[in-house]
Amino acid sequence: MKLRALFGKSLFLAASLSITGLLLAQSMSAQPSSDAAKTPAAKVKHEIPGVTIPRANGGFFGLEIDANSNFKLSFYDKDKAPVAADLSLATIRWHASNTKSVEFVGLTPGGDGKCLTSPRVIRRPWNFTLTILLFAAGNNNPAESYTVDYSG
Repeated sequence: MKLRALFGKSLFLAASLSITGLLLAQSMSAQPSSDAAKTPAAKVKHEIPGVTIPRANGGFFGLEIDANSNFKLSFYDKDKAPVAADLSLATIRWHASNTKSVEFVGLTPGGDGKCLTSPRVIRRPWNFTLTILLFAAGNNNPAESYTVDYSG
């Protein structure tokens, strides 16, 4: 009988400790961390959609194929916050995987002023190496050029 009572007490103790641990863990996760309170809102990193391309002169590009199946090239500063486009035209060239031809498309300023977009639908599959040339207004020579592997 003593063995049964000892077993019952230890089982009760183990169950009590596990429930207490779970309740303690829930209450700790509900409290904000002290690190989050110390982080100022200005230092929050932004997400760049699509492929992130570091720029040679600082900042980033975000290259994606949007919901309309068009290329969209967005401009970001060094903190990955959206900025106005400082280049006015881009061309993208790639070898289409379903044909033997080279395809290309021009990108012009989008409606928000922070991106360049293509007017043409990009056919699937979206798995190719892109050559991107960016041009400043009124200049026929590329200001920047990049080669990017895109898979989407």
